[in-house]
Amino acid sequence: MSGTASISGVISGLDTTTIISQMMTLAKVPQDNLKTSLTDLQTQLSTWQGFNTQLLTLQTSATAIGTSYAFNTRTVSSSDKSLITGSATASAAPGTYYVNVISTAQSEQLSSQGFAKTTDSIGTGTVEIDFQNGKTLSVKIDSTNNTLSGLADAINQADGGVNAVIVNTGDKTAPYKLMLSSTQTGTEYTMTVDTSGLSGGTAPVLDQVVQTAADAQLQLGTGAGQISITKSSNTINDVIPGVTLNVAGADKNTTVTLSVTADTDNMAKSVQTFVTQYNAVIDAINQQFTYTDPTTSTSSTPVTEPSLFGNYQLQSIQSQLASAINTTVTGLTGSIKDLGNIGLTVNGSGELVLDSGALQTAPLR
Repeated sequence: MSGTASISGVISGLDTTTIISQMMTLAKVPQDNLKTSLTDLQTQLSTWQGFNTQLLTLQTSATAIGTSYAFNTRTVSSSDKSLITGSATASAAPGTYYVNVISTAQSEQLSSQGFAKTTDSIGTGTVEIDFQNGKTLSVKIDSTNNTLSGLADAINQADGGVNAVIVNTGDKTAPYKLMLSSTQTGTEYTMTVDTSGLSGGTAPVLDQVVQTAADAQLQLGTGAGQISITKSSNTINDVIPGVTLNVAGADKNTTVTLSVTADTDNMAKSVQTFVTQYNAVIDAINQQFTYTDPTTSTSSTPVTEPSLFGNYQLQSIQSQLASAINTTVTGLTGSIKDLGNIGLTVNGSGELVLDSGALQTAPLR
């Protein structure tokens, strides 16, 4: 009679179930080891990627303070920011200047007579806008845009230095006026608008001055030899070398004191950023080289060895960073030859400590 036969542990005297289970467990050991190795490698890769990001950030901040420009930045303070402010480049010489703002630069605005509707016909042809500096803007008007609003749109689309809007004055019979504004300030952008080239409708006459074009006028100095300055813009960058003046208001009776000085706050901020990012790298390295003995740990969380514990490449990076920080730069002629001269020292953990007072008084400039 056919059938299935088996020899169990009861018949053979062997615990075959346990034996087979143990054999299967042993067979999985290489696979488990590979999984553990893969997990370890993935952890190491993630840690290296983190270090790479931190080192790139540190490189950026080191580059920012690695040139003389970082320690030669200038700032401009104003005694009355409602009248004038300023900014300066590294080329600006420190000094104090006294300025009176007589007038600000402004753009011209012209308006037309009133129209009953924005769709009133203005005729077809050409509108010419002439500037005092010789530039001309020509706008073509045809049957597709021969209305007051069509002319405003055509002027704006021409992008020729003039903005057009239609203003509703509230007048009961003719409330709509076309208003043109020069996009540039100064008397050289005074406008003359010729609409005589339009025919077949009521041409707008833009001869009502809403705002007069004006130049910025300043006086530099308070003595008998004070210098008069006239500029078409409120942003002036060609009076004091390396200094840009921003005119905000006018009061001829108020003398504004402008002081050009070294920007020590910005300098200290850049150095502090470098210190913070350097210490972040050192702290991360120290964590990788810190081992906690599981037998002495009081935490309920299992203690694991850092993924790069004892790693030679990481030790080399640590050594190179320490060497760079402690190196005296050769070839310098001034009194600043190492980081210690600007208030930077290294503590027992290898981290940088900044003495802000020493940095502020260091002869950097």
